[in-house]
Amino acid sequence: MPTMSIIGCQVFEDEIVYLIDNDPDIDQVVVLQNGKSDNLIDKIKKQGYTPDVVSSTELGSHSGTNHEHFTLIIDLLGVGLHASQSNLRSTVYSEIEKLEKYSDGILVLYGLCGGALHNIEQDFENVSILKDENEDIVDDCICASLGGKEKYIEVLKKYSKQGTYFLTPAQTVYWKDLARASKLTPDPDDTKTTKKAFDYLGYNKVAKINTGLSYEEDYGKRVDNFAKKFDFDVIELEGTLKLIMDCYLKIKWKLQKKS
Repeated sequence: MPTMSIIGCQVFEDEIVYLIDNDPDIDQVVVLQNGKSDNLIDKIKKQGYTPDVVSSTELGSHSGTNHEHFTLIIDLLGVGLHASQSNLRSTVYSEIEKLEKYSDGILVLYGLCGGALHNIEQDFENVSILKDENEDIVDDCICASLGGKEKYIEVLKKYSKQGTYFLTPAQTVYWKDLARASKLTPDPDDTKTTKKAFDYLGYNKVAKINTGLSYEEDYGKRVDNFAKKFDFDVIELEGTLKLIMDCYLKIKWKLQKKS
């Protein structure tokens, strides 16, 4: 059986748990401990799984040793990488090069992210990035959560004049890091200054994207608190997990055919 790796942003940690929780074929889950995966590990354990948590130097002894098992390696990267497209690209590429020797295939849970990763499938063999049903690479995590480019464009057109800030479950945990990375504000804990930044950019709404994930138990409460803090109205959007699941299954089936 093959070994598959997932390299992804922290904002996709709930989706990763969902993939693990809904794939009975997985025999072994290996999570790289890099200081960004603690929340993910806790969520996996809460679902009744016991992942092998290893450093990158220990990876060789935990992957591909049992060819009768399907092994999934998880490498979670911090949201702060979005502060620099060049750093995001070089880090993701470096992680791919590190995992290639242990993996039959790699799924990259990122979108174009400003164009940083648009050539990734041409630059690496056996690497797939998130795409919608039209084979278009998604723009970002919001595009993936909404189901692809067509839906994303539809939503942006509808709410573009209403100044809407989008939050998925994991983004309610990491929004401060994202705010720093996007240079919205150097100090998200300074509510007054952050509010001024939001006002300057025209934000007055926060969109709660309902994907059905419940690994962040306080998702609704966090969205409400965010809205209250910055005097935003809350709107709700229907999300989906289909795009991410389809991308995962596509590469998994491809690997299984080869094995």
